[in-house]
Amino acid sequence: MKSERLENSSTASIPYFTSLFQSGGLIPKRERLYARLVFITFGIASLFMWNTYLSCYGILNKQLFPGMGFIQYVQTSYMTSVFIGNLTMVFGLTHIFDPHHCTVIFNCVGALQSSTICLSVWLLHGTYLGCSLNILIAGLVAFSCAILIPETFTLAAIMPESFCSDVSLGQSLSGAITFTLTIILDIFIPHDIQGRKLLVTVMFALSTIISLFAAFLAQSLTKSPWCYSAIAEIRRQSNSSTLISVNQFRNDSQLSYEDSLVSAPISLETENSFECRSTHLEVTRQIWPQLYNIFMSFMVTLAVFPTICAEWDTFLPGKYSNLLMVILVGMFHLGDMLGRHVPKFGFTIPPSLLWILTTSRLAFIPLYAAIKNASYDSFLASIWTKIIVQFFLAFTNGLSAYLAFIYGPETVYFRHNKEKASFLLAIYNVAGMTAGSWLMNLLVWVKYF
Repeated sequence: MKSERLENSSTASIPYFTSLFQSGGLIPKRERLYARLVFITFGIASLFMWNTYLSCYGILNKQLFPGMGFIQYVQTSYMTSVFIGNLTMVFGLTHIFDPHHCTVIFNCVGALQSSTICLSVWLLHGTYLGCSLNILIAGLVAFSCAILIPETFTLAAIMPESFCSDVSLGQSLSGAITFTLTIILDIFIPHDIQGRKLLVTVMFALSTIISLFAAFLAQSLTKSPWCYSAIAEIRRQSNSSTLISVNQFRNDSQLSYEDSLVSAPISLETENSFECRSTHLEVTRQIWPQLYNIFMSFMVTLAVFPTICAEWDTFLPGKYSNLLMVILVGMFHLGDMLGRHVPKFGFTIPPSLLWILTTSRLAFIPLYAAIKNASYDSFLASIWTKIIVQFFLAFTNGLSAYLAFIYGPETVYFRHNKEKASFLLAIYNVAGMTAGSWLMNLLVWVKYF
């Protein structure tokens, strides 16, 4: 009965959307506020588990799994699996469910994964079995996120009013929340092994709760009329796509009525004509400078963060063994967030010059190696030097990544081509992360770090 209502609602909802459009808004003000909070929660949940790893990586790497290269292999497993997950989406192997179902299902999967991590940390700390289990789970978490994050953004984009910016805001808040909670727990929980286990377990238990809450909110979206019809449309399209490939469906299908209200101000006949479409290869040729920029930004960042930071000497290790690590993660989140927001206040770099910034960031690799190997009384070993360098790594990462994501779609015309540009940028983003993680492993193996 409910599925019939979903399928029939796309036509029944036209007067609803028409009346809202004529009244000056697609979604009522109060419901829009609720929707923003929902999609912010989705953004928080999508990265909360990975940010928990980051906030606790000092404890995990040096106290609970010492001498096992914990964060090095967890990072490599995570980033490689993200890339594999993205490739499976490229070939259409993960389009079994529509974006709404994916958001519900993979948030539930995330809750199961974080619960397993809780048990592994509590029961298997200090063992290679526990370390190996976390490496495996990190890969599974990454594969889930590789599907969950783009599907969540897709769900946000198909709404009558796009909530993609709210998902992105939630992802930024995710890091700030985990950073703040870790600091608070570090103050009140004892610094012995039992206390360290408790801190990490509590953080991953919170990840379980947030993932379950996000799944509940995603399931409840169908109760809102404005969202109900949008989900019905994407579900109808998803059912149709089982007969043909996803890419062919995207190229041949007509825009829904709701999409036409918020699409570019050109006719549907013009936008859906063959002449307006470009292949992925053609779009790649047009936006390759921004693909290079996004790849280089994340390759450099993941080559040094978080694994190499975990090897930096801490201050007061007996009492505040994780404090420097948490501060460095906090500086990264702060710098990355500021870097993504300063262009909104007029501070930008022209598209033709952005490559200079992304290429010059390669200097961070020898700089981080020098800080790791610096003598105790040198300038590079100073706590303030480490914090400032970490901030600038994150700031330039956020700035260059944000501008690349803006400039890429602006290079091409028409909605379908802009979607291809955004898709390619996301793939190169993850490819850069994976390349950076393996570059880090190579540099560790050759004892550069």
